Amino acid sequence: MLDSEPDAWDAVRPGHASVVVDRILNKFGLTELPMAQGTVKEVAKKPVRGERSERKALRSEAKQILAEGRPEARQFRDRHGNLRLGLIPEATRTTQQVKLQALKLGGFNIRQYPRAEFQEALQSPEYPR
Repeated sequence: MLDSEPDAWDAVRPGHASVVVDRILNKFGLTELPMAQGTVKEVAKKPVRGERSERKALRSEAKQILAEGRPEARQFRDRHGNLRLGLIPEATRTTQQVKLQALKLGGFNIRQYPRAEFQEALQSPEYPR
């Protein structure tokens, strides 16, 4: 649906110190930003009678992204030949905290985990006596 064919360089770029150089090159149009991560949604290109306001908002967001030329939205035809819009809505995009991005630039591969959930899962189960 969305045109993205990541290669080995795309896998290395986000977590490597070269991301700074990559962003500078991107600023001058010499490289492309990596594809956003999130949940892909699709909507009809033309309004459909009786559709929910959520779908209208998605269509509006997709058209805006297409007008800006960003890669988070694409137009395609479904198997019936109908024009559709595929997009990764801003609300579903994953983001990282600035401090984690700074640590990654330093070469550290750190992820946040829900500590309370892990501790709860590691507790031995209590059986009724």
